[in-house]
Amino acid sequence: MTAKRRRLDRLQNLLILLLVCSALVLIGRTGLFQSTLGQERGLAGVSVSDGTETTALSQSTPVALAAQAGGERYSLQYDQEAVRACYTGGLEDLLAQALTTMGDATQVSEQDWQAAVSQGENWVFYDFLYNLSFSGKNQGQARCFLLTFHNGHANSLYYYVNQDGYYRAPVDSSGSPNSLLGGMQAVGSHFAFELEEVELPSYQLVRDRPPNCPVYVTANPLAGLDNDGRGALLERLSFNPKAVSIHETADGTLIHEGADSLRLQKNGKLIYHGAENGEARYQALSVRDRDLQRKAEEILSLVSVGQGQLCCQGVTSLGDQGTEVTFYYLLNGARVNLWDKDYGARFVFQGNNLLSYEIFLRDYSQTEQRCAIPPLRQAAAAAQTMGQGGRELQVCYQDSGEEFIYAHWAVRETE
Repeated sequence: MTAKRRRLDRLQNLLILLLVCSALVLIGRTGLFQSTLGQERGLAGVSVSDGTETTALSQSTPVALAAQAGGERYSLQYDQEAVRACYTGGLEDLLAQALTTMGDATQVSEQDWQAAVSQGENWVFYDFLYNLSFSGKNQGQARCFLLTFHNGHANSLYYYVNQDGYYRAPVDSSGSPNSLLGGMQAVGSHFAFELEEVELPSYQLVRDRPPNCPVYVTANPLAGLDNDGRGALLERLSFNPKAVSIHETADGTLIHEGADSLRLQKNGKLIYHGAENGEARYQALSVRDRDLQRKAEEILSLVSVGQGQLCCQGVTSLGDQGTEVTFYYLLNGARVNLWDKDYGARFVFQGNNLLSYEIFLRDYSQTEQRCAIPPLRQAAAAAQTMGQGGRELQVCYQDSGEEFIYAHWAVRETE
């Protein structure tokens, strides 16, 4: 080896080291690995059916979209307004038609899914962050969908289920993504498996540009709540302000009506406990997962404020203890972790009766400031040096009661 060659090799090694160090510095400033994203908690129990009911697709919006058409690669992520506009502008209909016409699904290998991406001419990729359920000719659940096209028709639907691998089903629906990608950006984007020396899950979308995430100012909606405001809140939650007993406690206000209690904590948390016997204050239409979720969403709609979107994280059976429905806050396509909890709201049903709920009330407002977040490749390199290589990384906001919250990369934990 020549001296010149040795000098070049040393220079390359030095550049790599500098990149990793700079990533560590940037990540340290933004709080990478200070918290983890929530664990998987079952599936969002709403259905994609024959159109006679509200479907999961109309209730849920993906947090990331990617497509390949006409030799170009398109993607959108961490810009939820743009993702929603593109999704509802036609990509939602493509997916709904595919789910309606899908045949029997079979489990496939990760390599089969990769081949559909790398060898396919046209395809659209949807990432919903958490598993959601669907039903058409078949029933299932999935977090990510990959819809492939041939000669202007959708011919296959691949989907990824958290903790359960990849599946493929034949579909037969018309339509093409080519005319529906006007809102998506033709910027450099790949899946992790397409890149060398990137230790991330195969399905993770890697965009060349770092996320441009805003800083949010936070507020506690219960802070400074006067008697009139409290009475209005009680009425919205089906309590009679004239029939309740009110007790001030060290951490807030405890309200009783009959055997039911509602606690308004000073930190912004609402905690409800209903009587286990007798008529329930809140009842879902049935014990089906989608009806339990709808009842929880109905209650959340009565108290939600600000720009934070509460999305269903999962519907989980607790056995004899009932069914749990959990939600998380989403800000611009990035989830929010609250204190040491992996959810923003939690509801527990016994049958179709709601026994209890816990809701963190947070008011988020976007500022004009932006967070300095390194590109995902740098974050992945830093994660590898910290022994976290191969783990999924996602942008997350950590809210522990501060006035401002900032985005950072975080490892996604799974069960």
